Amino acid sequence: MDSDRLIKKKTRGYYFRIDVGKDPITGKRRQQSFGPFKTKTEAKKELIKIRTQVMEGTYFKPSAQDFESFINEWFETVYCQDKSETTIETRRYIIDGHLIPYFKKMPIKDINTRVIDTFFAELRKNGRYPRKKLNMKRKRTKIYPNHIFISFSVCLTKPLKKPWHGA
Repeated sequence: MDSDRLIKKKTRGYYFRIDVGKDPITGKRRQQSFGPFKTKTEAKKELIKIRTQVMEGTYFKPSAQDFESFINEWFETVYCQDKSETTIETRRYIIDGHLIPYFKKMPIKDINTRVIDTFFAELRKNGRYPRKKLNMKRKRTKIYPNHIFISFSVCLTKPLKKPWHGA
């Protein structure tokens, strides 16, 4: 479809509305509006960028969902797939004991590298996080919150094209 036909001029600037994928549950198409943009050229560049991301499967809308509801939903629907019961219990303990108390009701869109680094610094300060890298060759390794953060940080930065089972 011609991008010039999608861009509309309104009182505050230029807008466009495009398909951003399908709802994974209902299968219905999802549309989203973007704008205002000061110029038609600016709107066209953003339209092309978002279209490319949608086609590559890398587009996602930043979520205003709070951390606690996101991590609980993610844990039950994504992480627990094909995991042993002891692994699930250990990870749940970490989420409930470390992650949720720290991030609580913080919106997912506000969690960035700086916030995560601050979280790990706080753990180190309280003696709950190792200063050295884990020795993964040992048969029994302690599980730390970074294992879960590695898993779900992918969800925050990039949508998944197929089911993914993290560390």
